[in-house]
Amino acid sequence: MSDFEFIVDMETVNDPPIHSFLVQRYGDDLPRILHGLENGEKDILAKVHDFLSDTIMNESSVVDSIEAATFDDDTFTIQIMNLGLLYWVQDYDFGPFGVFRTLSEARNFARKEFLIYIELLADREKEDSENHSFEM
Repeated sequence: MSDFEFIVDMETVNDPPIHSFLVQRYGDDLPRILHGLENGEKDILAKVHDFLSDTIMNESSVVDSIEAATFDDDTFTIQIMNLGLLYWVQDYDFGPFGVFRTLSEARNFARKEFLIYIELLADREKEDSENHSFEM
């Protein structure tokens, strides 16, 4: 997940939805895990990061979407995903991108990152609309 990086911090692990997944995963060992995170223990940070990366990818919900087009007349959907206080951008072809603290940041990133494809769809739709108006 090259573009899907985030920092494991106490705000993230204490966020109720994320914390509940940590409780399920680590159970009675969670206090030791949290203590290790607070102290910056690299092995614990790495384990929790891997676990949360998988959890975020698998448990997030779509909260917004943006339609876009490819150069070969196909379309695709860019999804803004959410789990707790984390938002990220998903596309079937391009994979996961970024982790953001607000929906607005995720939307802005998606619009900027996929601008050419979003504009391509808008241009195509405008052209189709103009062609249909000439046919009438």
